[in-house]
Amino acid sequence: MSLTEKGYQERIVDKEIDLLLGLFGALVIEGPKWCGKTWTVLNHAESITYLMDPKNDYANREMARVNPASVLEGLHPHAIDEWQEVVGIWDAVRFEVDRSKERGKFLLTGSTKPLMKKPLHSGIGRIGRVAMRPMTLFESRDSSGRISLKQIFENEDFGAYAALTDLEHLAYLSTRGGWPENRETPIDQSHRLPQNYLNELAHSEISELDDEINRDPQKVTALLQALARNTASTVSNATLQRDASNADNSLSKPTATNYLAALRRLYALEEISAWKPALRSKVRVQAAPKRMLVDPSLAVAGLGAKPQQLMRDMPTFGHIFESLCLRDLQVYARAIEGKLFHYRDSTGLEVDAIIELGMAVYGAFEVKLNMTRTDEAVASLMRFKRKMEQGGYSPPACMAVITGGGVVQKRPDGIYVVPITELKP
Repeated sequence: MSLTEKGYQERIVDKEIDLLLGLFGALVIEGPKWCGKTWTVLNHAESITYLMDPKNDYANREMARVNPASVLEGLHPHAIDEWQEVVGIWDAVRFEVDRSKERGKFLLTGSTKPLMKKPLHSGIGRIGRVAMRPMTLFESRDSSGRISLKQIFENEDFGAYAALTDLEHLAYLSTRGGWPENRETPIDQSHRLPQNYLNELAHSEISELDDEINRDPQKVTALLQALARNTASTVSNATLQRDASNADNSLSKPTATNYLAALRRLYALEEISAWKPALRSKVRVQAAPKRMLVDPSLAVAGLGAKPQQLMRDMPTFGHIFESLCLRDLQVYARAIEGKLFHYRDSTGLEVDAIIELGMAVYGAFEVKLNMTRTDEAVASLMRFKRKMEQGGYSPPACMAVITGGGVVQKRPDGIYVVPITELKP
């Protein structure tokens, strides 16, 4: 019997964990704090060691520092929560997996990428990795899941129907975010947990990463606010550095680079790589990643906004909505063994999301908060399709516009229109 907590809400990643436990000796579940890693691991584990248990002056952690193998004892799969607090645990797990040749022995959770003076021994073939993010709308039961991403790729037809979603509710979902502990929070309080999260990032979490590096909380806050203002865009380090600087708070380029790296190590910064067609393609693409905070609620918090304020600023709301959709598409894509990218070429043609399933199999997706802009998104997708064909590359296997609500349909031109509140993997 697993250690599943009462009230556990099934996560999309559960199926991946079950699969990989049959392939690897150990799994490491990585993602930002508060996204639900520990509860998910308990859903698969038969025993667990909490390194950050304060009992007896953090006895588990201190014992692990003396003898990392001491925390490997327990029924299998045995979980070790926040393994990176004692990096020697990695090699102890790897050695035990090598020795026993058993699969599914250990589950490790990590909220921080450890910074090592020398690299850890490789876990290739022994330790698998699983990425976790805050809850998608389907996981938090805010999406009906009547339309699957897999259906879209398979070009299934379905009848048109109206999706009952209003912008005010989407503003609430964007402000509340995908944090499991925030699911039941009323609309007038939904901003508080993400604001606290952002404050802890700036004043505590980022400072505890490295004992020898002193990071200024005010400058970290300014950088987080700059990321919020530029969410879901291909913003450069230089632009973020300038945007985070003012007369009272100057942020140098090296400092901005260091702080961005720290946010990556905390899994707080999401960077979606640019999609590149095959090398034989004549299409010239830009390589800058699209950047956003790991959950749209953190961008809303960085802007100091609440749901009502998003409703009064639709352009900003549109960028926040794109961040929400990309968060969900990232998880849905992985669930069907795909990868999420974005596209922008030298002519300025953009596609918000490209999901690649394999060699020359990919789909193109545009995100529009307001359904009245569907035709604009369709025109952009058609230009992209023609450009791929003219460049000698295969056309997308599917194309879709992800909206904030309205009619669900497969248009006569074959392009799907699906509200994010109807989607699942």
